[in-house]
Amino acid sequence: MVKYKELDFKPVVHHSNFRFDVKHKLISELVRGDDVIDLGCGWYTNPYLKGAVGVDLETITKPNNYKEMITADLNGRIPVSDNSYDTVIASGVIEHLYNYHGFLMECKRILRKNGILIIDTANRIPNRMIAKKNMLHILEWSYSEFIDLLEHFFVFQKSYGLMFTIPIIRININLKKFPRLSNEVIYVCKNEIDIV
Repeated sequence: MVKYKELDFKPVVHHSNFRFDVKHKLISELVRGDDVIDLGCGWYTNPYLKGAVGVDLETITKPNNYKEMITADLNGRIPVSDNSYDTVIASGVIEHLYNYHGFLMECKRILRKNGILIIDTANRIPNRMIAKKNMLHILEWSYSEFIDLLEHFFVFQKSYGLMFTIPIIRININLKKFPRLSNEVIYVCKNEIDIV
C-alpha cells in the first residue's frame, strides 16, 4: 500500500522539461564504467552524461558533453563493435521500433560481459488510465510484460518509477519507489553472458 507521505507531489511548470530532467539525472546516476552509449538520444540529449556516444536516426549536432554522435536506424545493426560498452542507455526508444527483439539483441551484442542496460519505456496500464495510446508508439508493454521481455536477453536487476502525471490539475507524483504505478519506468539489467 502506498502511503501518502511517501509520495512527492510537484506542480508541473514545464511538463516535458521537468520529466526529462528527472529522467536524465536518474539515468546518469545509474551509469557504470567509462564507455557509455546513448541509443536513440534524440534532440533531448542527457546533459548529465560525460563522454557518451550518442546514436539516433536523425543527424544531431554533438553536444559538448558527448564524445561522438552516430546516425543509424536502431531497427537494424548498430554500427559499433561487439562488447564495446560498459553501459548501454536506451531511453524512450524501444516503443518506437518495430524490430524491438533485434534491438535488444543489438544492445546485448555491444555490451561487455557484466555491463548494464538502462532502458526506459512507457508503462501501458497507468497510461491508459489517463489517456489513449500514444500514436507514435508502435508497441507498449505493462510493467511485468516488459520485465518478461528483458529477461529473454538479460538479468533484470532493478526498476525505478519516474512519475504519474495528472494532466488536468497539472501535478506530477514522483513514484521512484513504485514503478508499477508510474507512467514511465526505468529498468536496469545486467549482461551476464557475452554473445558468441
